[in-house]
Amino acid sequence: MKFIQKYLVILFFVYWIGYIALRLIFSRAQIDDHYFVNVAFFGLIMATLFTGAVGGGLYFSVGPRVRYIESGDLKVPYYIDRQEKFITPTKKDFSFSELQSMIKKNWILTYVDNELNIIKFRTKDSFLHWGVGSYLEYDNSVHTIWVTSFPFTGNTPMGKRLKTELNNQVEALILKA
Repeated sequence: MKFIQKYLVILFFVYWIGYIALRLIFSRAQIDDHYFVNVAFFGLIMATLFTGAVGGGLYFSVGPRVRYIESGDLKVPYYIDRQEKFITPTKKDFSFSELQSMIKKNWILTYVDNELNIIKFRTKDSFLHWGVGSYLEYDNSVHTIWVTSFPFTGNTPMGKRLKTELNNQVEALILKA
């Protein structure tokens, strides 16, 4: 959830400074200290309300998915937009710890259980998208890996593309390992 907080702080300051700048640029009144303090204070209130509303929306839409991927909960929740893939490693001497280290190089590990062979990880976030979370489970008995990926933003065209790309990258990584 820290990356969401980072974007909310950035949003707050961009809104506040932008509000002050636009009010001062388009004001027809003479700008003095009293006027600037009023504009800055009102901008602070507006930026707080706007950031609070956006943060509340993110808390209820993106928050549950991010909290799941960062928690120790092993039951994969049902998301309509999740994508599952079953992959059979080609090598007979497949190493789960080697796969774990390769995933750590490419993405952000959020949870690992070496006894149950479970890895939870997510992609890096950016200003354009929140990223994708993924749950990976290796079953020794049938020598199969189950990968479930879901975008944090929900069922969007970009989310569909990102989860498909992530599953294909994970599959290539597993087949190479």
